[in-house]
Amino acid sequence: MSHNIITIAAEYDQMSWAKFRSYLLDVKIWCFGLLFFGSTVPSYAIASFAPIILMGGGRSVVQSQLLTAPPFVASVVFALITAYLSDKTGKRSLYLIGQAALCIAGLMLTGYAQNNNVRYAGLFLALMGCQANIPCVLAYQSTNIVGQSKRAISNAIVIGFGGFGGIYSALTFRSQDAPRYIPGLWASVACEVLIIISTTFMGLYFVRENKRVRLGLRGPIEGREGFFFTP
Repeated sequence: MSHNIITIAAEYDQMSWAKFRSYLLDVKIWCFGLLFFGSTVPSYAIASFAPIILMGGGRSVVQSQLLTAPPFVASVVFALITAYLSDKTGKRSLYLIGQAALCIAGLMLTGYAQNNNVRYAGLFLALMGCQANIPCVLAYQSTNIVGQSKRAISNAIVIGFGGFGGIYSALTFRSQDAPRYIPGLWASVACEVLIIISTTFMGLYFVRENKRVRLGLRGPIEGREGFFFTP
């Protein structure tokens, strides 16, 4: 990160009603919110319903509770590795898309595999994908939003969408669908597809706008010299 960008992030930025209204009209902020929403839905769902899904495979209550821990441990390790690689390469979009695809693969295995061990492996993949995307989305929005006041509004909206993700998962994983929760799993898959589509368009937009700045076809992004989007 250049000295200019560090300076931009550290500048004091007084909030005003005019700025507040302009921030709410920035489509990027709402897109980041949708990305965070899509990331939290399967995370909340698996955290709440994984023991029941595992019990559906004939395991006891104690076994099911114990077996929910390893997928979360694996997801932490995976998130740390992908976070390091994302920072190293300066890319976010590709990791978001790849992790969402990994989550979809895991959800499909959990929902439709006949072998209980394969279904359990699906939980690993699903959690690794969605849990890694949570910090990735937060980093994606924070590096592409300029100014303290705008970042504060963006953070509030994004985190709020994450809360809606918890409500959505609770409404789609219904008790009558136990123990496989197929409708709920498909609702989570839809969220991951939303991440893939939205991130693809945003990534392409960021690359295009960076290129236009470098070619002198437009002014500085967000009116800030030296700032470029992180695609």
